[in-house]
Amino acid sequence: MLILEEADPPPEEPPEEVLWSGRPEVRPRGPDLFAAGAAGLTTGGVLTVGLGARLDWNLAATAPLGAVYGAIAGLIVLIARIAGASRRATLVCAFWAVVAAASAYTQQRGMTLACPMTLVGALSAYLAARFRQSSGLRYRITATRAQLSEEGRYTLSFPIEAPPRLRPDLFGSALGSVDFGEHEGTLTTRDGRVFKVPPHKRRFRRLLHPERLMDAWRQAQAKRASE
Repeated sequence: MLILEEADPPPEEPPEEVLWSGRPEVRPRGPDLFAAGAAGLTTGGVLTVGLGARLDWNLAATAPLGAVYGAIAGLIVLIARIAGASRRATLVCAFWAVVAAASAYTQQRGMTLACPMTLVGALSAYLAARFRQSSGLRYRITATRAQLSEEGRYTLSFPIEAPPRLRPDLFGSALGSVDFGEHEGTLTTRDGRVFKVPPHKRRFRRLLHPERLMDAWRQAQAKRASE
């Protein structure tokens, strides 16, 4: 459990120039569609072959069912990526969505049906909460600090002590994340209260053209070095 320690407000300093600002991308992009397609084809293919092996390799009979399960997996992967879920959470959501669909299709009863359905409901609520949070996030960087804020709720800032690291999306360079390493943060609530946040890995996720952030920061560092 995260325990926050209330801190004194930081001393007043001249505001630094904002070098870059942006938001997480909450619309489907090419890499998202590519990932969803890959998940759908993989899931559909594996299940078609797996079910066919139990029916004397009658793949023609199992292909339609495999295609349906693959479509479900692909759709969940697309939704989870747009919501900003982690890779592990995305895989968990897709897996249990397929399990729940299979339980319903085979007319399972009792706990065999209730358990996956309940878990899918909880995961759906998680994805909805992630999407709502991502939709309200705003990212900013200056020459020395990074900041993320959820509008009307809080602002979390932390120092940039080393060059940020660009992490391109596995399915395309149009999307990516920027990793700032592990830092202690300062959380300011909307009513002005200030808290210290324990060290944690800080990352800006789902940036469209993240190289623009990197370029802005590098140019600022070069300018500071030349002064």
